[in-house]
Amino acid sequence: MKFGVCCGEDKFESVAGAGYDYVESPFCRFSAMTDGEFRLFTAKLKDCGLKSEACNSFFTPDIKLIGEDVNLLNIESYVKKGMERAAAAGCEVAVIGSGGARRIPEKYDRQKAEQQFCEILNLCGNIAGSYNIKIAIEPLNAGETNFINTVAEGIDICRSVSNPNVGVLADFYHIYKSKETLEAVESAGELLFHVHLARPDDDRGIPHEPSDTEACIKWSEALDKCGYNKRISFEAIYAPDFDGDIERGKSALKIFGMQS
Repeated sequence: MKFGVCCGEDKFESVAGAGYDYVESPFCRFSAMTDGEFRLFTAKLKDCGLKSEACNSFFTPDIKLIGEDVNLLNIESYVKKGMERAAAAGCEVAVIGSGGARRIPEKYDRQKAEQQFCEILNLCGNIAGSYNIKIAIEPLNAGETNFINTVAEGIDICRSVSNPNVGVLADFYHIYKSKETLEAVESAGELLFHVHLARPDDDRGIPHEPSDTEACIKWSEALDKCGYNKRISFEAIYAPDFDGDIERGKSALKIFGMQS
C-alpha cells in the first residue's frame, strides 16, 4: 500500500519530509496552467522526490456534465490536455468527484442524466487509458451533490459504463456523512481504484485522536476484505496545522499498513 496527501505544491516539501509516498494534485489545474507554470510544478515534484500519483478536483463547477448545456467537444479537449500533463506528473489514477459539475438540474430526467454521465465517464476512461491512467468515480455526500452519494451507487455506475479504466473510489469521510455501511467497500473487489481518508467527524480533519482509532480499524478491515492494496490519500481539507497533522496522522495510517 502507498500513502499520500492531497495538497498543492506549496506543501510538497512537507509531504516528502514526513515520509509519504506521493501527492494528490488538482487535475483541473493541469488544464489551466501555462506551459511555464507546469514546468515549475513538475520541477518542484522532482526536487521533492515525489510524483502526483493521484489527481482529484477533476472538473470545475462551470463545466457541466449533465443537462442541456453539455459540450462534449470542450470536455474532450479539456480532458486530453489535462491527461497529458497528469501523465507527465506521474499520475496513475484520476478522481472524478466534481459534485457541482455532475449535479442533476432540477426536474431533469434522471435516466438521461445517468446516460450522459456514463458517456462522459467512458470518454474520460478511454483518454485516460491511452496514458495508462485509471478513472475513479468519487461518491459524495448529499450535501455536496445530488448524484452518486454512496459507494454502492458508484459501483452501479461503473457496471453501467463497463470500461476497464473506470472504477470507484471509497472516501471514508463521505461514507461517514452518508451513513453508508461498509458492505459495498468490502465487496467492490477490482472495481475499487482509490481511497480517500479523513476522520469520521464534521471537521474533516486528519485522523489522529484516540477516538478515531475504532473507525480506522473498521475501515482497514473492509479494505482487507475487498483485497485493496493500492493507495490511500489523506483528503482532510481542514488541517489547521498541516505539518503537524500529517505527522500525527501517520499513527492512524499504521492501522492500514504504513511502516514508518
